[in-house]
Amino acid sequence: MTLTGSGFAPTETVEIYAGHIGAPPLFTTATTDASGAFAVSAREPQHHYGPMDVYAVGVSSHNLGAATLSVTPGLVMNPATGAPGSTAVAYGAGFGAGETVDIYWNDPRQLLGTATANIVGSGALTITIPADASPGINLVIGVGQTTKAIGIGGVAVE
Repeated sequence: MTLTGSGFAPTETVEIYAGHIGAPPLFTTATTDASGAFAVSAREPQHHYGPMDVYAVGVSSHNLGAATLSVTPGLVMNPATGAPGSTAVAYGAGFGAGETVDIYWNDPRQLLGTATANIVGSGALTITIPADASPGINLVIGVGQTTKAIGIGGVAVE
């Protein structure tokens, strides 16, 4: 993602935090231009489902900027290709902290199992590709049982 800010001192270092000022995780740092503005690319830190506050603090000016991001879940499949009857791991992130996540095969819709997300909303489940899976891309869907958040991944069935 690209983070932008302004209103800081010229050529100042700005520390950008997720969640709490001065505490990990530190998103990144940026150096402002002559007008006190910055734009920097950073990876979103792992976080459970819902809002996450982001703070930018000028190291010398102590100016503060704040924004809120909304974290939504997703699933990544490994491997992303397989034959009916083979296994893959559904890695989920962005679900509720500690919540149960039901993992479904999309078509025909069937429950493959459940995983429990950790404190940052991540978890994994080894699934078996259904014997009646259609060739081509098939969706794998994770549904958080507390938040009702939905994450989607895909497997290419051979």
